[in-house]
Amino acid sequence: MPVQTSVITGTVAHKHSATGGSSDGGKLEVGGLGGDTSFDLSQGSIMYSNGTSLEELTKPVTPNNEVLTFATSATSPSWVAGSSALTTLTRQTDSSSTEVSTTSSSFVDIDSSNFSKTLQAGAGMCIVDFNFQFERAGAGFEVTVDFSTDGTQTGYSMAQPNATPLTAHYTAISQTLGSQTAALQFKGGGATAKIMPDSGYTSTAFWLEIG
Repeated sequence: MPVQTSVITGTVAHKHSATGGSSDGGKLEVGGLGGDTSFDLSQGSIMYSNGTSLEELTKPVTPNNEVLTFATSATSPSWVAGSSALTTLTRQTDSSSTEVSTTSSSFVDIDSSNFSKTLQAGAGMCIVDFNFQFERAGAGFEVTVDFSTDGTQTGYSMAQPNATPLTAHYTAISQTLGSQTAALQFKGGGATAKIMPDSGYTSTAFWLEIG
């Protein structure tokens, strides 16, 4: 940059800007062989400001899906293990077109082969989404999910106003995963209740485990 002396005997205050005119040194260029500016940094490091000067955050010694984060009340970034910062989603789908029926006034499994799961271990939750067809004259039909740890969820009551089978939708969320079992259940309330009464209809359950 232009300096009004032939000898520089100290530090000349300056800045680097693309718009400040001839007194500025232009933008610092970094990156690859074309960069004119280098820093004494390790490969993979990240620079950040501490409010006064630049600091270096080196990459993890052996990278293993770490995540850059700011801990609560922290003043500088850090790396944390991916397992404690990332969410794992596991999605499964089950379906059946086989009719099942009950007259029970207590909840019974709809189909332990197709609509029952053992959830993965650990904390988290499971969202169960059930799309189905049912038939039960009048009121008294209910559907639910029974979690072995969290217990039987609030049932969803439905009434069939006529002889035509109805399609319905039910969703439940567990409080944890914890390797507990989860089973879709229904009851007829003393009269015959059917799931999948129409052979042309397939009922489907979606299980989304969030760990």
